[in-house]
Amino acid sequence: MQARGRSLVSTGVVVLGSLALSAAAAAQLIIPTAQVRKVYGQATATDGAGTDDTGLIEHEPPPDFFGIWTDPVFGAATCQQDGGGMNFSASYTGGWDGLDTISIGTGLSSASAGGGGPPTCSASGLAGQIFQMSFTLPQNATYSLSYLMGGNSMPPPGGVFYLTQMGAPEPILEDLAAAPDNTVVQSNIRGSLPAGDYQINFDIRTEASFVNGGGGGGGNGINFTFRTYLPGDLNCDGFVDLGDLDPFVLALTDIAEYDVQYPDCDISPADCSGDSVINGSDIEGFVQILLPD
Repeated sequence: MQARGRSLVSTGVVVLGSLALSAAAAAQLIIPTAQVRKVYGQATATDGAGTDDTGLIEHEPPPDFFGIWTDPVFGAATCQQDGGGMNFSASYTGGWDGLDTISIGTGLSSASAGGGGPPTCSASGLAGQIFQMSFTLPQNATYSLSYLMGGNSMPPPGGVFYLTQMGAPEPILEDLAAAPDNTVVQSNIRGSLPAGDYQINFDIRTEASFVNGGGGGGGNGINFTFRTYLPGDLNCDGFVDLGDLDPFVLALTDIAEYDVQYPDCDISPADCSGDSVINGSDIEGFVQILLPD
């Protein structure tokens, strides 16, 4: 049955083999337009000798720089009379790769706040990260998304994520790592997006405090990869042409074998109809991409 299915799919598109037409990929699939990216933290410690406060420390890239950005923040506040206090740290690496991907974290970007002290010492601290990037898709695209976010000692509502199209009443995707202690992991979310303006957002922080001695602490982590693809580019060379014919047929008939033969590619571009489903209805869309009017 599988062989017959492949034959039917091949019959539907093999006629293209006599036509030496190709459609070049756009120079880039993502065009960033605005952003709010920062890591931040603050620590305060109080005892009979007074209060030590770092103030809110924030680091962020220049407003017009959308590329990969790495920067940490850290600080500490000390109870001066008998020792103790609060410290924090936060960092991440992420941004736009210049072509088709927005990401944060090569492993796990994190933030933490914690401390302790004698009964005369009280302290509080917070640390977090915000990643918000607005961008334009100049043409229809497919996408894949994987992420992890969460931690402990998070204030309400917790870690927040959404992907939205500008002007739409509801997000395309949204998720919450609920406060105070929760982590969510999502892998291989796939779909299609029409040309337009979008925003991707992650916002997560942790807080810790103690009063009249003791201790407290918390931390969070986040990483994600959002990648867009040119529909029909099944050999992932950045173009849609006759070289994509065989991998397209394979993607429709034997996904496991497609993954073996094209381990560095993603099957998302096989969704040529834009309905976020990969099946025989994508044949017509694939033909139209190869043979635009």
